[in-house]
Amino acid sequence: MEVKIIIPTKGRAKTIISHRYVAHAIICCPESEKEDYKKTCAESEVIAHPDSLIGLALKRQWIMDKFGDVFMVDDDIMGMTNLAKRRGEAGRVDPVDAYWIIQNCANIAKLTGCYLYGFNKNVRPEHYSGHLPYAMTGYINECAIGILKGSKHLKFNPDIKGSGDYYICALNAYHHRKSFIDMRYCFNQDGIGNAIGGASDYRTTETEKQDFELLKMFFGNAIQLKTGGMFANKHAHSKTLIIPF
Repeated sequence: MEVKIIIPTKGRAKTIISHRYVAHAIICCPESEKEDYKKTCAESEVIAHPDSLIGLALKRQWIMDKFGDVFMVDDDIMGMTNLAKRRGEAGRVDPVDAYWIIQNCANIAKLTGCYLYGFNKNVRPEHYSGHLPYAMTGYINECAIGILKGSKHLKFNPDIKGSGDYYICALNAYHHRKSFIDMRYCFNQDGIGNAIGGASDYRTTETEKQDFELLKMFFGNAIQLKTGGMFANKHAHSKTLIIPF
């Protein structure tokens, strides 16, 4: 099995960078922006979705419906890192190797009966445990997230504006109980340079509040406000996902 790697993007034809760091990734943009992306990303395949699809959840669902087995990467990814490298060894993963590591992760997910798969959410090597190279439950950041076809339950919710990863991870835990996470690797995200376009067009403090309230309504105590750690005060509704198994 070979999954398609898709980069959903909007309004960032001049700043998109992910296609440089993951080989064979396909860029997916609104129809009205297709020519702009083809000009600036001439070596990449560019596909377009209808302009009427507004919001990342609807875009992700369109991609899932079109491709089935898929891995989605945000447009501001600066590369994959091997967290298991020893001190002094280069951790940055070559784009072609990143492609095959994703394929390997997807195939292990299928063999283990998982529909949701991905990589370590932590980007610091000192947080990686050599005794836990893989995990079968946990949170997967939607900046780099994979879904395999066949689940009757995994669908993105358009009412969730900026927390689709929390929703899909909690939904997967509720229905399927397991996911496959290769903890040896992570994706590094820029974010700062792409404050214009993409989800930033509709992600606000108010939508973060609404997302939190909806997630609490759906999943109860599995969704909690962050009370400590590096990103606890990122905004008033920074959240964490507690999977109780």
